[in-house]
Amino acid sequence: VYQTQVGLVRGVKVGKAKVTVEIDGIKIQCKVTVTNPKIKKDLFVLKAKEKAGIQVYSHSGLTKVQYKSLNSSVATVSTKGTITAKRIGVAVILVTVDQKTCEVTVSVGHPKAVAAIKNAQKALGAKYSQSYRMRKGYYDCSSLVWRSYMPTGLTFGYSRYVSNAPTAAGEAYYLVTRRKEISSK
Repeated sequence: VYQTQVGLVRGVKVGKAKVTVEIDGIKIQCKVTVTNPKIKKDLFVLKAKEKAGIQVYSHSGLTKVQYKSLNSSVATVSTKGTITAKRIGVAVILVTVDQKTCEVTVSVGHPKAVAAIKNAQKALGAKYSQSYRMRKGYYDCSSLVWRSYMPTGLTFGYSRYVSNAPTAAGEAYYLVTRRKEISSK
């Protein structure tokens, strides 16, 4: 008659350890690897036919990384993690490794909209200031929108040759004087 016991090993932090178990004077040793797989970037904004790669780190390297697109009509993903944008829409890609699943969101948009979003992302880390809104390293709401869309050739009322971003009040004045405001009803 054999009696079995089940032992549970819980990882406390990422790393490797040796676990020794002694049963009836017999020592058994096993190696345990604790991982916490992560995705470097979990949001991609792409235009149709554009490609990007998913980077996975902090995994064991012992199990295969698996990728699956939940909306392959919008974006596909290769077995190596290369995303290919197909058409405008949103797709979620599941990345599974070391018994953990992470999600990557892929937003496929119009080329000018994608360019505007990438321009806006350049403001990450900048400071908010209405006084210095047009200086490098600073922004406010209006200047962020202006800096994002101007390089794409899109404007909001004013000519694209304006050297400074109009304020929200300036934009409102422009729209009201040209009867382009939205009715309160």
